[in-house]
Amino acid sequence: MSFIQTFFPNSKFVGRAYLQPKKVRLVVADAVTDDEAATLKQLNDVDATIFNRSQMVAGGVIDAYSLLMLENEKVVHFDPTDENNCHKVIGFATTSAVLNQVIDVIVDGEIEIAGLTPSAVYFAGVNGTISVTPIVTGIDLSVGIAKSASVLMIKFSEPTILI
Repeated sequence: MSFIQTFFPNSKFVGRAYLQPKKVRLVVADAVTDDEAATLKQLNDVDATIFNRSQMVAGGVIDAYSLLMLENEKVVHFDPTDENNCHKVIGFATTSAVLNQVIDVIVDGEIEIAGLTPSAVYFAGVNGTISVTPIVTGIDLSVGIAKSASVLMIKFSEPTILI
């Protein structure tokens, strides 16, 4: 089912959707009803950040802005010291949370984190932290680049196991 069919399941119009920085743009190839046109206008004004977030259940105490992985259908702090976690990283917590609380996770795009070094590459650290210094044993994973002192552009590298 296409993006447009998701919003208009009974419609016969053809179109496509694409993302621009911070905005969703829908291009419609055929005529639509007035109601569909109004909905398209609303969708075109939607901030694209809704598409790079996911709501997950916390598997323990989660610190705000920490790097997370999926374990037993819940999110926990990413642990790069365990090789079994190699491909489990999913994104960053937007707030803190406690066990079984629903939390927003940013899986792509940008996240605001204070105290970054502009233009520095950041790596996964222990207990969900990030650092400009990669670890020496375990899973080497870069998680993004600091666009400024407060914005990290999320870009996960292919994880490498260091022994």
